Amino acid sequence: MNYMLSSIWAGFVTIVVGGVFALPAGAAESGGGPESTADYPTLQAAVDANPGGELYLPAGDHPLDTALVIRQSNLVLTGPGRIVQRTPSQPVVEVRDCENVTLRDITVTRPSDGPEGKSSAIYCEGASRVRIENVNVLGNRSQNGAIKLENCAACRIAQCEITDYKTIGVDDRTDNPLLSYAFRCIDGTGIVVSGCQATQLIGNRVIERRLLPTRELVAQHGLGQLIEGQKPSLFGELGKGIQSAGFVRQWHQGSAIAVTGPRDTAYTRISDNYIENCAQGIDIHSDNFLCTGNIVNHAMIGMKAMHGSRNGIVSNNLFSFVDLWAIMLGPGAASDVPRPATGEQPAVAANDDGGTLVTGNVVSDFGYGNDYWNWSGDTSDSLPSGVIRIERGQLASNPPLTDVLIQGNVVTGRASENPQGDQPPRYRYALVVDVTPQGSSERHFPSNIRVGENLFAPGVEGVCNTPLPLTN
Repeated sequence: MNYMLSSIWAGFVTIVVGGVFALPAGAAESGGGPESTADYPTLQAAVDANPGGELYLPAGDHPLDTALVIRQSNLVLTGPGRIVQRTPSQPVVEVRDCENVTLRDITVTRPSDGPEGKSSAIYCEGASRVRIENVNVLGNRSQNGAIKLENCAACRIAQCEITDYKTIGVDDRTDNPLLSYAFRCIDGTGIVVSGCQATQLIGNRVIERRLLPTRELVAQHGLGQLIEGQKPSLFGELGKGIQSAGFVRQWHQGSAIAVTGPRDTAYTRISDNYIENCAQGIDIHSDNFLCTGNIVNHAMIGMKAMHGSRNGIVSNNLFSFVDLWAIMLGPGAASDVPRPATGEQPAVAANDDGGTLVTGNVVSDFGYGNDYWNWSGDTSDSLPSGVIRIERGQLASNPPLTDVLIQGNVVTGRASENPQGDQPPRYRYALVVDVTPQGSSERHFPSNIRVGENLFAPGVEGVCNTPLPLTN
């Protein structure tokens, strides 16, 4: 994997004067203020007529029936207007195969009384240095990411507001031989980053107010029920438990922020975001990542890093009203050992997990969120296992998670509405570390996990499932 990005930055200079972005000398004489899109018959005509220019989107609604496609580099689209996409299968804005494009201050949405979306609202592919700043993405209601970056470099999504991005749909996993089943679910993701380098996700608000994981919604839509997908359900190695249960408990799908494509995604910064009412707050499949200063308020899972996520910092985050795990690290099915070239098959580099620092995080009100009813039972052994969970590989062939330092974190054992703490905690352990069973030769269990100087309120069965300090 080549992480060198110096060529991307060649010739890219920003001058800051008194805290305000300024144009280079001489730029003001070349053009006056930005062109108004109102001077053109369509938004697409305005974009096509102004390559490398700045466009102003005036206040009011600007309806579209096909995506507004940007292929020109150095374009800026800004203004108080709302772009309304009336075709569910179409994105609102597409940015493709260009660089240095800025979307700022605009609102993109779909008709509130129209059908559910079938596409991302803002979709960027093969682009670099795209800046999406202070943009409102309202009511996309799609299983696709409301904002999605794919195969991009050095892009920034900052100070955006993404609300009501989820929908009711089908999670069809029949194309995956390890899973091979399909089920009804709540699904949708606020921001998706896939196969990207040097991405910054800073100061965004990702909030779902419409579809919350209630018993009533499960009954109304048959959430968790197995159905036939595009291929027959065969229930692979990781689907046998689902086949036995005849039901999928994980019917609350999607993430507020998902960073994936671990073999091609690296140097990702996720910081100072506010996330509310999600299935997974932050889902990371990236090397060299920083996840810091975020607030996750009401979630099934606060954050997790899997599937080949190496060299990460998880620091100074607040996880509140989380119900299954606040922090989870572990190899996923996509984690792999290096493989030499054989015949016509090229060599495969390692895709392993670890080298991670978990520090300064606070977990409050664990088990008092919207998903707890789905993950708890009447006995202590049916409670969520751990607030922080360090897992073995999903497959015996996965390389182990290695070299993790867990230090200076706080897990409180009481609820805000019950500050006296006279109710039992809603978790078994503050920390769960999967340990190799005695006499086992399996190698996919965590290794070199160091734990110290944390403030962990014990769960109903203690602080940790194995004696501390760890010796593995």
